[in-house]
Amino acid sequence: MKIRVGIPETTGSFPLALRRIGAPAMISAGALWTGAAFKLTGRYCRFLDKALDSGGFVCGGKFPWSLPQYVRLAWQDIWAWWSQPDLPCEQALAPDRAAVLDRIRRSAQMYRDCAAEAARQRGSGMSAALSDPVPVLQGRDPDDYKISADLLSPLPEFVGVGSMCTREVRDAVEITEALDKFLPPHVTLHLYGVKGPALRYLQQIPRVVSVDSMAWDFRARKARGTGASKTTDRVAEMLRWYATQRAMLGETTP
Repeated sequence: MKIRVGIPETTGSFPLALRRIGAPAMISAGALWTGAAFKLTGRYCRFLDKALDSGGFVCGGKFPWSLPQYVRLAWQDIWAWWSQPDLPCEQALAPDRAAVLDRIRRSAQMYRDCAAEAARQRGSGMSAALSDPVPVLQGRDPDDYKISADLLSPLPEFVGVGSMCTREVRDAVEITEALDKFLPPHVTLHLYGVKGPALRYLQQIPRVVSVDSMAWDFRARKARGTGASKTTDRVAEMLRWYATQRAMLGETTP
């Protein structure tokens, strides 16, 4: 299972540290937004194994950029893969059933719109090599994710699973086990924002091929309240966190 490390900046110490140990990254589109356009990642990110997240949770689904701008970002840089814009269903963003179902339906439409825009940009000659976005399943409970999967069918070989970052370990595992039962055999999964203790359980589900998290930054921000404010402290916390997650999988960090 690949563990992608969420990083807050794409220049300087954070990507450089990941390059040194060969760790893959997850980068939010929000980290590249200047207020008017997207900037490209820094030189230390250029050949990093990195994936692009639309930042739906941070933005709450209210993206400050246009869809064509986001799709251009997907082909202007080198990404292992890139996520569709989606509408997370955490309690703070979708307080009732009607809101959850509405966000599931709208996320499915956003995938279709994003894939159509990618096809348009390919057809215009902007980038013949631009891949399709990775669809993201959304929901609150297993039945919701089944609805999301049905709306996005037919599913490609690689699919994201959203609304995981605020879940308890038990809930994340329950949802993933349900997905494993009803998804077509060819589908593999990336889980966004998974808590570290869930890894030992998710590792037993072969279709879960990758996860990402930025939990290390939460710890680092708590430490900054007691005086640990330097970038070197944050990088050290990031590397400690990554080594701990790898150890949970029975692996070591170079």
